Amino acid sequence: MILCLFCLSHAFASEELVTVDGVEWISTITHQSSACKSIGQDINRTHTYVIIAKTDKKVVVVHRKSGISYYGKVDTENPMIIHYWASYQKDGGIVTERLRFEKSDETNGKGKSEWYWSDGLMSCGGQYSFTAVQVGK
Repeated sequence: MILCLFCLSHAFASEELVTVDGVEWISTITHQSSACKSIGQDINRTHTYVIIAKTDKKVVVVHRKSGISYYGKVDTENPMIIHYWASYQKDGGIVTERLRFEKSDETNGKGKSEWYWSDGLMSCGGQYSFTAVQVGK
């Protein structure tokens, strides 16, 4: 996995960086819908995400397999909720994905993703829901 240290320092420039020592979450897709023919998430497919940096207000999450970095923030009204997003290349276009994850306790949570794909000529989108369990807890 490639980690952009410049990206981290820029994302947290005005706050003290708190490194979270590789807190891993395994998420399982529980529901998905897609307007795209070949792009989407498979039901029951699992993904591993690592929270690599966090402050009281910001968070960086990395998808373990792809190395995609998601940048986000902790909800100001409920610190058990984080909102995070990323843009990345997929199937000849760019995917922009926005996620909301809510921890139900220290080791479990659930979330939802809404995403949009475009190659400049065609576009489509979709969403999926997931559950997540912290690894090693």
